[in-house]
Order: sequence, then C-alpha cells, then structure tokens
Amino acid sequence: CCGDIGAFLAAYPNIQDNNQCTPALILHGKALYRHVPAFLALCQEIINETIFTNKERLLDLLQQQYTLLQNSLSRQALQYAVNEALGNLNLAGQLSQKWQGLNFYYLIQKYTKAPEKLDLLIEQLGSLKNKILPGRQTDLVFSCDEKFFQELKSYDFYGLTKLPHKNRPLWQQSWQKTAPLAQGRIIAAPVAFTVLGFSTLGYTHKDAPALFVAAELLENKVLHAQIREKGGAYGSGAHYLPAQASFYFYAFRDPNLSVTLDIFARANALLLTESFTDRELFEAQLKALQAIDAPVT
Repeated sequence: CCGDIGAFLAAYPNIQDNNQCTPALILHGKALYRHVPAFLALCQEIINETIFTNKERLLDLLQQQYTLLQNSLSRQALQYAVNEALGNLNLAGQLSQKWQGLNFYYLIQKYTKAPEKLDLLIEQLGSLKNKILPGRQTDLVFSCDEKFFQELKSYDFYGLTKLPHKNRPLWQQSWQKTAPLAQGRIIAAPVAFTVLGFSTLGYTHKDAPALFVAAELLENKVLHAQIREKGGAYGSGAHYLPAQASFYFYAFRDPNLSVTLDIFARANALLLTESFTDRELFEAQLKALQAIDAPVT
C-alpha cells in the first residue's frame, strides 16, 4: 500500500543550549494518494499494536542487524570516528553516539552473542513502548497539495489525530560533560579514519556564519593540500555543526596518521597564514550556503 515506511530517532538540540534536547521517534513514509488510507491504518497499527515478545523473531532481527553492522564497519569507519569524537562534547553528541555509534554496535553484538539475555531486552523494549507510543504530543506532518490535505482533514486524518495521549512524565535530561577521550580502534583496514572534534559557537552566535566559511576554507585551502596532496590520504575536510555547537576535522583512508594529527593541531594557525582572493572567499560563501540550504529530494 505504500512506497516506503520506516522510523528513525532525532535529538533536536536546543539551539540556545546544546545541552538541552527534545528527542523524538519519527515514523515516516510515502504513498500514492489512493493508498493513503491504508498507509495511515498501517501507521496506527505500528503505534498501537507493536509487540516485542516474539523471541525467535527478535533474535533473527538482531542477527540481521549485527551482520549488516559487521559488513559495513570499514565503510562506516569515518562516521563511527565522528560519533566517538563528538560524543563527550554535549548531550546531542552523546545521544548520536549511543544511537548510531559504537555503543549501538556493541549493544547489538551483546544480545546476538548472548541470546539467553533476550528476556531483559524484551522487558526493556516493552517498557519503552509504553513510555513513548503514543507520546505526550504527536505532531502529524503531511507533504501534499492543498486539495488532498483538505480531503484528509475532512476524514480527521483517518484517526491519527485521535490517538490516545497518556500523561507520561517528560524525559529527564541527565548529562555531565566529561573530558574528551583520545582513543584508537583497530579495524580490518591498512589506512586510518581520523577525527578531531571540539566544542565551539552555536547557531545563534553572531560569528556562526564565519565558522561556516572557515570550514570551507580549511577544507579546500589547508587540509586538502597538506593531507590529501602531500600526505596521500584519500580525502580530508572540516565540518561545522551549528545546532550541536561542534566542529571537527577529518581524514579518511589515510596512510600517515601522526602527520595528519599534527596538521589538525596546526590547522587554525595554518589558515591564518593563508591569503585569499575575493573569488576564493566568494566560492567559500557559496559552498557554505549550499550546505545550509540544500534542496529537499
């Protein structure tokens, strides 16, 4: 009845205080207009009738997920490194690390290799379902034309706006900043995937636009020349995450780890020694705008 359906987690950090988040479970999908009633009925079924008591099916899903994670470990090594580097900087980084980083990998590994512990997982999943499905507040978002939206509205969105809302306690945010942990992990690859992350200015700071541009200049004028062209790495760059008030340097498929780390440490100083033409500055601004205002596909 639908072309796609799935779920994901989002931290939604507060841009005024990146140590405050409003985590959400997002159920999403798409369907032809004529299939929307059946699609929304499926959404209701997922929300109201999801169960985790089928131990055999749950173990099968965990094994599939673990195989997928194992097979993609080298391909996703850079993203794992990013999550590890940013995980201790703020609450949003920690949530991302737990949901998508090595913490998640080890959790799946734990239950896959010790299926006798599934009863505990089933209990935890059931408890989570009772806490968040349906939640205190449900936001329903449609992307469609005005005529079809009015049709949906006339049918009360096929019952999705009338889901029972239980008066559950709000999620308690408990996070304490710890010192960044320098670490290395061994993987089946002859090259390194390296990230240096640190806290910086948030979205609302007056200098945030300059950091967007600085990231482009660092990537194209400093890191590429030093790490890619001279050091032989497959690629490198700099990235600014304003919502998390974080910034990081990265290099991937890099044969010269110690040299790259030294360049990361000196990158800001190297940038200050560079001179830029008006054209280079303009192109850096354009690339920054492209990253902010990317088209929705």
